[in-house]
Amino acid sequence: MPLQGGAFDLGCHGYNHISANELTVSDYDLEIKEAIEFLRQTFPDQRVNTFAAPYNTVNDSFIKYLDDYAIGCRIGSNGEQGFLGKSTDMYRVKSVSLNQNTDFKSVHYQIDSLVKSGAWVVQLVHTVTQGQPYESVGISKATLDEHCAYLYNSYNGSVWFASFQDVAMYALQHKNVKITTIDLTGDKMVFNVSTTLDTQVYNVPMSVKVYLPSFASSAYALVNGERQELEIKTDGANKYACVLDVSIENSTLEICFND
Repeated sequence: MPLQGGAFDLGCHGYNHISANELTVSDYDLEIKEAIEFLRQTFPDQRVNTFAAPYNTVNDSFIKYLDDYAIGCRIGSNGEQGFLGKSTDMYRVKSVSLNQNTDFKSVHYQIDSLVKSGAWVVQLVHTVTQGQPYESVGISKATLDEHCAYLYNSYNGSVWFASFQDVAMYALQHKNVKITTIDLTGDKMVFNVSTTLDTQVYNVPMSVKVYLPSFASSAYALVNGERQELEIKTDGANKYACVLDVSIENSTLEICFND
């Protein structure tokens, strides 16, 4: 089942499917806390830390309450912007809804366009059933399996497949990556790259933009000892280069200036 493959979350959608605009703060315990806890107890082997807002409606107090129980919150319908993160740190990502009326050929084209543009893509599945889909919003397990097989066969190795929770956590914690100067001399710059991220999950390499001294006419990078030629660009009066594929797990980054 796709849920067991690590690239899907079992998310909460409220207890009674009531719009946040119709709830009082006292209702949040049932609609958020108890709903999430019910799913966690019912599916102990699944992480339940994400929330999709009923009718795509939220407000400040609703989002703030979510901070204690869910690390990711999604709003926005098919083709619109979705939100993830906590109330203090929102991010916009493209969302694609999947149901029994979905034109998957069109969806595959849309996802392909987003992937080529370097965008994040969140897929929303309202209900998964073993047999017939539930009403018009559900999708059968067989259809979802076929769709996932297409994505893995098309993009495996070039795209990071992750659950919504993992993407949300990555967005929230990517600022914890630290680049510390170790050495700065006339012919090189040495940095240490470290992070508090779980590198077993967030193993996506970074691109690091490094501003160079004015005298630098050509340069190369040593990323954990591996050489990478750099293209020096200008940003106004400043020179910089982008170093690709830098691991976020305690890497040493060295910029060397050619003679």
